[in-house]
Amino acid sequence: MDPAAVREILRETATDTECPTPPLVDYTLVGRPASWNAFCEGTAEYNGFYGDGIVNALAAVGG
Repeated sequence: MDPAAVREILRETATDTECPTPPLVDYTLVGRPASWNAFCEGTAEYNGFYGDGIVNALAAVGG
């Protein structure tokens, strides 16, 4: 199967996933530098942490 087609199937069947609440993941709480902190922005359909969502392998193969 063409890699571009596989990519589209995975994107279309991914499970939409919202940003965590709160949207800031603070790594200083576990001893890492503040530069490691990450802030999630976007919608459940597309955001900075999960992109198009979490891969749903069963949906991708038509199950």
